[in-house]
Amino acid sequence: MIIIFADWNATDYVKYADLPFQSCDLKLALPLVLHLLTPPAVALIGLGAVSAAVMSSCDSAWLAPGSLFAQNVYRPIRNILTEKHSWKKVRGFFKFFLNICVQLFQDTGISF
Repeated sequence: MIIIFADWNATDYVKYADLPFQSCDLKLALPLVLHLLTPPAVALIGLGAVSAAVMSSCDSAWLAPGSLFAQNVYRPIRNILTEKHSWKKVRGFFKFFLNICVQLFQDTGISF
């Protein structure tokens, strides 16, 4: 709501873009409010909190598939292979397998 009722002509926003807000600037409502309408200390803490939330989401995006891989693929194969082979061979197999997967992702241009 503050983005609607704020006096944006009194801020430095007019240096960056024209009023009224463009649709792409509405996605940046919170960073704009923190940057232009709050004191620098509050803006620093607020933008730090936003950055922490984004990093936490990215971290979860990496941890969830890793956990699923460990539960559904790694554990059953490990249990089968450790009955027949030594632990060093099993660990070497998975290192080799994960290195191949990483190389395939790099070659195809898939990024996370």
